[in-house]
Amino acid sequence: PSDQPSGIQWLSISDNKLTSVSERSLGCLVNLTHLNLSNNALTALPSNLFVVLPQLRVLQLQHNKLGSLPDVKEIAGGSS
Repeated sequence: PSDQPSGIQWLSISDNKLTSVSERSLGCLVNLTHLNLSNNALTALPSNLFVVLPQLRVLQLQHNKLGSLPDVKEIAGGSS
């Protein structure tokens, strides 16, 4: 959404019973370095979430229902 400020560096949306998160909802936060998604009900992450968050250094995912994570090569921008 265009009403989200792009200068945010830290964001905690833990403990919200989230079942999903989309790259569209976070994509404008290009300066985000820390994202806390812990204690939700996430089952998956979009494969390109890390592409739209190029500055992300810390991602907290404890206590979710994730079965897998995007490929590390995708996160690092490498090829398979």
